[in-house]
Amino acid sequence: MTNKPDHFEIDVKCPRCHHQAKTRVGWIRTHTQMECESCGEIIDIESRNFRSRDEP
Repeated sequence: MTNKPDHFEIDVKCPRCHHQAKTRVGWIRTHTQMECESCGEIIDIESRNFRSRDEP
């Protein structure tokens, strides 16, 4: 797929403090966790939801 929306930003909400961080879809594709900027909680990211069907 050549037209990937990797540059799009989405909000990732911390389940602990509810802080929302803008994160690029391209970054999420390559990571499984991120740290909340506000409270330090480790947030599990379902990166498989951001992969196209032709990616493993």
